[in-house]
Amino acid sequence: MHPMPASKKAAKKTSKKASKKATKKPAPAKPAVKIDPKLKSRYDKLLAEIDDARRDEASQFDRLYEAVGEILESEPALWPLGGYASLAEWCDAELKSPLRTVQRNVRVAKYASPAQIDKLGSTLLDAALGYIEAKVGVVKGKLPVDFDHLKVPVKRDGGTKNVPLADATVDEVKAATKALHADQRRGQGKSRSGDALAKAMSKHAALTDVDARVSNGMVSFSRIPLASLDLFARTLIATKLPRDES
Repeated sequence: MHPMPASKKAAKKTSKKASKKATKKPAPAKPAVKIDPKLKSRYDKLLAEIDDARRDEASQFDRLYEAVGEILESEPALWPLGGYASLAEWCDAELKSPLRTVQRNVRVAKYASPAQIDKLGSTLLDAALGYIEAKVGVVKGKLPVDFDHLKVPVKRDGGTKNVPLADATVDEVKAATKALHADQRRGQGKSRSGDALAKAMSKHAALTDVDARVSNGMVSFSRIPLASLDLFARTLIATKLPRDES
């Protein structure tokens, strides 16, 4: 018997390997993510209500953004059921508005009546909410004051006057809020850590309204958007504080 040529031996081994690969069972497919039918039904109903309210957004503002608020603030989150990668993407696609604008409108719809929204506008009401929170802390449940009777200190004619919210501009309300925060910081003492945290938050549009207060070695935050908690956490972790205060 003549020995088999080396080339034939190599071909035979290759054939065996190919045969093994051919008979090897394919890897099982990954199971699809299960969607809770109740959550999906709730999401679809809210979308339908949003679509209906958007036909006359001017008169249906309250109804529209209360439904949007349910999708934004629901636990577990409902917006991923639409197949979106982020909440900002959901807002752009479903509402044609940026996330910050949507969050503002949701907050206004939660605390103001339709008549107040129609009279004062969502932007002024959002600024007023910021002023109220600077005075009394984060608003929870029912507002401690009525927008119709709220007065804001504004600088006019070389002095400061308390004027009804309806007579104030958005810029004046924001300036009053900023002055209130400055007074509070002076009362608590200068904090380089507070300044560092405020600067870090201001780099992100969704976190510009976050308020950080440092006092006696403790820090407290307010006005953190629920939809931006992940961004807030990442920003907080990445912020380097002064060594003598951290």
